[in-house]
Amino acid sequence: KLVRRLRRRHKKDLRSKKTPFIPVAPKIIIDLIRHPFTTTEINYLSRGPTYIRPNQSALRPAHQREKQIQQCLNKIIDRLKQFFAKIENYPKIPVTSPLYKFYSDRLRTYFTHCYMKPLSLTDQLRARRELKLVKSIRRKLKKYKLVLRKTDKSGVFHIGCAVDYKRKAVDYRLTTQAYEELNTNPFNQTIYDITHQLNQLKIDRKISESQRLHMVPNRATTELSYMYNLPKSHKEGTPLRHIINTMHGATTKISSFDINNLYTMLPQEESLKILGQFLCAHECTRLNGISIDTIIELARMVLQKNVFVHDNKFYRQIVGGAMGSPFTLTLANIFMWYWGKRSILSNLPSRELYGQYIDDVFFTWNGSKQNLTKILDAANKLHLNIKLEYHISKSLPFLDIFLQNQNGTLTSSVYHKPAAEPTILCFLSDHPRHIFRNCIQTTLMRAARYSIKNNAISD
Repeated sequence: KLVRRLRRRHKKDLRSKKTPFIPVAPKIIIDLIRHPFTTTEINYLSRGPTYIRPNQSALRPAHQREKQIQQCLNKIIDRLKQFFAKIENYPKIPVTSPLYKFYSDRLRTYFTHCYMKPLSLTDQLRARRELKLVKSIRRKLKKYKLVLRKTDKSGVFHIGCAVDYKRKAVDYRLTTQAYEELNTNPFNQTIYDITHQLNQLKIDRKISESQRLHMVPNRATTELSYMYNLPKSHKEGTPLRHIINTMHGATTKISSFDINNLYTMLPQEESLKILGQFLCAHECTRLNGISIDTIIELARMVLQKNVFVHDNKFYRQIVGGAMGSPFTLTLANIFMWYWGKRSILSNLPSRELYGQYIDDVFFTWNGSKQNLTKILDAANKLHLNIKLEYHISKSLPFLDIFLQNQNGTLTSSVYHKPAAEPTILCFLSDHPRHIFRNCIQTTLMRAARYSIKNNAISD
């Protein structure tokens, strides 16, 4: 009875003109005139990048599942040993303690039960059906030279021609002039240069031996970074966002210690100079025993040793930093702190509000529109590489908040980006059940925090 009542109310709400209808089913973006995929395959891909296919390991051979169990077990036990060997305020557990063996055996029993238990007939059929779909999609992508990528903003899949992706990547490199092509694989030389520079810093007593060991790259686990592209389907022509995966790069251990192309167009030497000014302004003469000059040397190493592979060719970035590197994000924040202080904050009265998140900026203004335009135009000319796009209005979105001037009162509510799909997770996904509850709870809390008026929450 309750279900029927809810369905009747839902249909009534859909027919009502007062209730806005927001579809929640994600939809894949196909940037092709024709495509070879069936309706079933399209619906499967429309579940989105967050979808987890259920019971994936159950279809693998037993020896592969045993190997997977051993890898998970080794990873957990190694982390436990590292944690309990360094723990403070509690008795440390030696690495050779029999407790690890006892816990490892118990954990192996649990993993074996999870990975090896037989599936029901219904689960087996579903797992095999979805595996068949995935294999069919992969074959068609390879046969017709198509590229499947997650979109940059909307969080859904995008299918395009590999030729278009390659052409846009070449145009981007020619336009920005931020990369130089290398004739040979730079991996060995990069490892040697970084190791040599860190050794020299240790000899000059600018860093300690423990710091050197923490930052020096391990050849066995270090990999050459690579570039991949995410389509910006919300923009005309579907340009690409170029991201360099530096997760296992040679400088990762060092770097861990809407302005157009901000990360790519950061001037390297000027950014390093601003980094020094930022540290001095906040009275950080030394960080973890490392002087400001040494920090700048390490930062220069991260920027100048940014080499990667893309489309079977080797490149070095000569302007800006790698988007995807944690250090580039930090440096971009510091650079924009300096830029905002010179361009906007110096001309902003103290009674105004100013907010900034990396390259997204908003501020209030009670003067004339003509004076405001002059300030923004001057900010746009402040640096050759930094170009901004600005909008002046009584209501504007900032990140995921909608700000509005209602008769002199600043109000806020949740902003739904047009490019973003109104969905977070497919209900059929093999995520733990508490994840679904958390999604709903987080969304409701966000609405309550962002909305000043109670009626905005119900809307």
